[in-house]
Amino acid sequence: MEVKPYVPKGQGSWVKGQEKNKEETEGKIIFEKGRFIWPVKGEVTSGFGIRNGQKHDGIDISALSGTDVVAADDGEVIYNGDGMRGYGNIIIIQHKEKFVTIYGHNKENLANVGKNVKKGELIAKVGNSGNSTGYHLHFEIRKDTKPRNPLFFLP
Repeated sequence: MEVKPYVPKGQGSWVKGQEKNKEETEGKIIFEKGRFIWPVKGEVTSGFGIRNGQKHDGIDISALSGTDVVAADDGEVIYNGDGMRGYGNIIIIQHKEKFVTIYGHNKENLANVGKNVKKGELIAKVGNSGNSTGYHLHFEIRKDTKPRNPLFFLP
C-alpha cells in the first residue's frame, strides 16, 4: 500500500454540498507533519484509535492543572462550552482548508465564540472536567468532520 502525504486542495469535501475528494474515498492515510503545533506541553498518555474497545478520536496529553492550552493554528472559535457529552469544558476552532481542532476537559475556557485566534495564542487552561480520569488535554483534529490522528499533523 502506498502512503502519500496530504496535499491541501481546498475543494472536494462533502461539507456544504461538495462531493468527497478522491483521497478521502480511497481511504489513504493523510498526514502533514507540522501543519499544527502542540497545544500543550506534556506526555501523550492515550493515543488515537481504539481504546478499551471504543473509538478514541484524539490524543490525551497529560499536564498539570491550569497549564496553558494554545491554539494549534490560526482560526475562529466556533464553540465554547460544556454541552458535549464527556468532553467537559471544550473549545472548538475552525481552521482553513476545513480543518477543526477540539480541546477538551479544560479547567477554564478563555476564548469566546467568534474570536479569531492566532497559532500559539492562549485559549484555555488544562483541567479535569467531563469524563476524565486526571488532568490532561484531550486534543482532536478533524478534516471535513472526520477524525484524524493528531500525530500525523504535529511537528
